[in-house]
Amino acid sequence: IDLFKRHESLSTCFEWSESGLHQIVLEVPDKVIDMVDLSGYAEPEKSLLVSTQASAHSAYLFDLSRDRMMQVQLVRVSDDKHVLLVVMHHIASDGWSIGILMHELSQLYSHYAVGAELALASLQVQYVDYAAWQRGWLQGAVLDEQLSYWQHQLSDLPIVHGLTLDYPRPPVQSFSGATYSISLPKIITDQLRLLCKTHEATLFMGLHAAFSVFLSRYSGEMDIVVGSPIANREQEEVANLIGFFVNTLVLRLQLENDSSFSALIKQSKDVALGAYAHQQVPFEQIVEILQPQRNLSHSPLFQIMLVLQNNKTEDLRLPNLTITPLEQTYQVAKFDLTLSVTEHVDGLWLSWEYNTDLFKSETVRRMAIHFEQLLMSLVNAPDASVFGMNMLEMSEREQLLVEWNATQAEYPQD
Repeated sequence: IDLFKRHESLSTCFEWSESGLHQIVLEVPDKVIDMVDLSGYAEPEKSLLVSTQASAHSAYLFDLSRDRMMQVQLVRVSDDKHVLLVVMHHIASDGWSIGILMHELSQLYSHYAVGAELALASLQVQYVDYAAWQRGWLQGAVLDEQLSYWQHQLSDLPIVHGLTLDYPRPPVQSFSGATYSISLPKIITDQLRLLCKTHEATLFMGLHAAFSVFLSRYSGEMDIVVGSPIANREQEEVANLIGFFVNTLVLRLQLENDSSFSALIKQSKDVALGAYAHQQVPFEQIVEILQPQRNLSHSPLFQIMLVLQNNKTEDLRLPNLTITPLEQTYQVAKFDLTLSVTEHVDGLWLSWEYNTDLFKSETVRRMAIHFEQLLMSLVNAPDASVFGMNMLEMSEREQLLVEWNATQAEYPQD
C-alpha cells in the first residue's frame, strides 16, 4: 500500500476523450494483494499449480483503462511457505524501477516486521511532472536540433540486417523465442576493461565495437546497426522514481577492410556520446520522421539489440524469511537477436535471446562460442585488422582446414 501511494505511476490508468488521452491516478484501496491458497493440495500437484499460477500471473493482460500498473499476488503453499508474484506493466516501469521496488520493499517490510514505521524520503516529483517537463522542453529549436542529429546519423540506413537465417523470414513477425546463456572468462573480461580504459571508453563501448565486428564477420556487411536501451534518467529528481524513462538508441558503426579493434572502440565512443546527448527524443518519434520502409516481417531501423545490464539491483532480504527466486522460462524474443550482457565478479554473463522462427538453437550456440573466441583475439591484438582475427575453436579449425579438406584419393595412374 505504501508503494502504491508513494509512486503514482503504479496506480495510474488511462482514458480516452475527445481531447485525447488522460492519466487518472486511482485511489489506493486497503487491499492491494490477491491471495491464492494452494496449501490443501498434495505434491507433486501443488508444485505444478504454483508454476502454472506464476506463468499465468506473468502473462496478465492489463486493461489500461481501469487496472493499476502493478498487480501483486501471494500464493500460500503451506503455513511457512509462500510465493510472491509481482508483475508491472512496462508503460509504468523499466529495469531501473525494479531496483527501486526491491530496495523500498525491503526497507518497508523490515520496519513493519518489528512494529516500527518507516518514513521514506519524500519524492520531489512524480512521473507526470517529468512527462510535463519533457513535453515542454522537447519542442521548437531543441526538438529540431535533436531530430536533425538522428536524421543525419541514420540516413540511408540498411533496411534489415544481413545475418544468414536458418529459416525463411515469416511474412508477419513473430515473437517466439528462446535463450542460450554462457559465461565469459574473467581474464577476457579484465583484458577488455583494461583496453577500454586505455581509450577512455566504457565497457559498453568495447562490447559494442566487438559485437559489431562479430555481426560484420557473420553477415559480410560493413554498415552495422544495433539498438540499445538507455536509462534516460538524466535528472537527479527522477533517480528514485518508479516509471518508464528508458529509451531506445540506434547505434551505427561503419567498418572498413583495415579497421582495427582499437579504432572501432574509438568510433563506438563517438557514436555513443552523440547518441547520449540526443537521448531524449522518443524512438517512436525518430521512426516517424525517418519514415523507413515498413514491413510486418521485421522491426524498423534495427532488428538486433545489445544490452549491458548494470543496474544496481540489491538482493531482497527480509527479516525472518528465507527468500529464493522462482525460476521461470520465457519463450519470447522481442527482436531477431538480442545479446544481453550482465556484469559479475567472475566475468560477464552473456544471454543470447533469439527468434526461433529464424534461428536454430545450434546456430546460436555456435554464435556464442565464436563471439567468445573473437573477443579473445581482439583484446590480444587490438591494433590488427579485425577481419584477420580468429573466431574458431581449435577443434573447429581442424575440422574445416584438415578433416573436410582431406580430398586426397586413389585414382588410376595410367
